[in-house]
Amino acid sequence: MKTVANGAEAKLLEITSSLRSSSDGYYALHYHFSRLQEEFRSDYQIKIAVNVLSDLFKGLDAVLFILKDFDIIVLYNGSNRGLLEKSIFQLRYLFMDDALAYTDDGYENEDFCSVYDLEFQWRDFFVSCKRKVGQDIVEIEKEPAKDVIQSPKGGRSKLHIFSPAYLAQIITELKSIDIGSCLRSQPICAVLKDKKPKTIFKEVYTNINNLQNLLSLNVDLMSSKTLFKYLTKILDKKVLNSLKEQEINNKNPISINLNIKTLFSEEFAEFDSRINPKHKSSIIIEIHIADIFEDIQKFLTAQKEVQNLGYRICLDGLDNISFMQIDRKNLGFDLAKLKWSPEMGTKSSKDKNLTESINRCGKNRIILCHCSSKEAIDYGKEVGISLFQGRYLDALVNPTSKVIN
Repeated sequence: MKTVANGAEAKLLEITSSLRSSSDGYYALHYHFSRLQEEFRSDYQIKIAVNVLSDLFKGLDAVLFILKDFDIIVLYNGSNRGLLEKSIFQLRYLFMDDALAYTDDGYENEDFCSVYDLEFQWRDFFVSCKRKVGQDIVEIEKEPAKDVIQSPKGGRSKLHIFSPAYLAQIITELKSIDIGSCLRSQPICAVLKDKKPKTIFKEVYTNINNLQNLLSLNVDLMSSKTLFKYLTKILDKKVLNSLKEQEINNKNPISINLNIKTLFSEEFAEFDSRINPKHKSSIIIEIHIADIFEDIQKFLTAQKEVQNLGYRICLDGLDNISFMQIDRKNLGFDLAKLKWSPEMGTKSSKDKNLTESINRCGKNRIILCHCSSKEAIDYGKEVGISLFQGRYLDALVNPTSKVIN
């Protein structure tokens, strides 16, 4: 696969024009990333998208064009339609928090990517390319967004948007912050028949509001997903250092959220050296599905190494749409978290497909999370799921607690 960045618009038009009489077997994928919200359209995120496509089309007859307005176009000569669908799915999930990927009701947004079979749609694609080149593609310096946003009720008066200017100072402050004071846990429970929920293990996570209150800067760490993602890699190491100092070998099973990159770090190796081998199976590593799609091969390497050490792997971040796309046999995970949404309780063909996916994955390997009502528990039990997580379970397990996870 070739990648064209400099002069991509002109080169795209030139190659497309040359295919006019020989377009049989060619497809074009036009990712409309210029329509992404600004916070999802950083150089870093576009680079990830390019890397994903480069891996998928590696060694194939394909050309990737990176346009000046952030749109990406792939010209592919081949017969693997499944590869085209896979590339759209992976990038759609990469940008899942933007409305361009999914509509408000959870359906795939057709504006995310246009697919052209050039044998039949060459003219349509060529006209689209001419429009692209005809546009004045100039990078316009927009007025910076307001640097101050409203803080939650009861919080500090002003929260600044997380910008690169704050990053260095936050990293410096994190060195002296006791992350242990920000750690919380939420139970994952088995719910069988009419019995009281039984805690099977607890997810240990960093409470971001608590962390923000320890910083001298009034910064909303969640206001930039790109910078927060970078920050989580630093938080991972602090969490591991905090946990290794605790006596966790004889405590109840736990799960911790980690980036794939962290699993190759010295901090994780040091953490692993402190854990009694016979207790490693009681520690579950949660990895977000978006992190996996950044580099699937790297995930598969990490997955094998971590499982060989004795830990278990749980996929996080799956909704009812993405869950139907994953294959436990291929990805080799032990558990998967499926996010509850009220639409999952409707009787439709999608509901049937989801139930089939649940059966294929293994009912005893699925955790229905974000359960905020009895309706979620009832649905899960109806389809055979027995593991649950969410505020509804928190209230049942510890009704006197004032902590809100």
